[in-house]
Amino acid sequence: MKLAIAGCGRIASVHYEAIEQLITDKNYDISISALIDISEINAKHFQKKHQIVSGIFTGLEDALNRVEFDSILICAPHDFHETLAIRSFENGKHVLLEKPMAHNLNSAFKILQSSKSSGKVFMIAENSQYWPEVNCIHEHLQKKAIGEIITVRASFRQNTSSDIFDSYNLLPGDELEKAWRFDKKSSGGGITLDGGAHWIRPMR
Repeated sequence: MKLAIAGCGRIASVHYEAIEQLITDKNYDISISALIDISEINAKHFQKKHQIVSGIFTGLEDALNRVEFDSILICAPHDFHETLAIRSFENGKHVLLEKPMAHNLNSAFKILQSSKSSGKVFMIAENSQYWPEVNCIHEHLQKKAIGEIITVRASFRQNTSSDIFDSYNLLPGDELEKAWRFDKKSSGGGITLDGGAHWIRPMR
């Protein structure tokens, strides 16, 4: 499988480490064809950090026109999700999209419609449904071991001075990534749509 990565920030590195495990431990045939980031410096740093031989692009359209890939991993800020996902589907690519799906409901519906029309594989990269404690609770619910659930409450807090809100140790300090999390237009709703999404998914 030839894979493109759109958005070369911290979470993309987490994904790539998992991809490396699939390659080395499971013998998966995966190669990175393109690294896409509006910051060429970030893409080059990601390439060097992970020793990837691939093309570097500052936009999806350029990558679509110049290299071949079957699938795309989208790790860009939330307000880029719609355009990146839909254009990928329109060009026959399978899509793994970082949570949340979109920064507003209308955008999410557009992405879903595009995925259905394309017939390609589409998945949201949300890991909380695989947490051991979530699976344990789900198992007890299926067995009706803890009775009917009337209400659910979850709490989440994030230290905004931590690395997830900081520079991600990428060059050149990556002010772009730091800024978008505090911009409602980009993030779509602050902590609820960001880290809070990890708690919303299991509650479903």
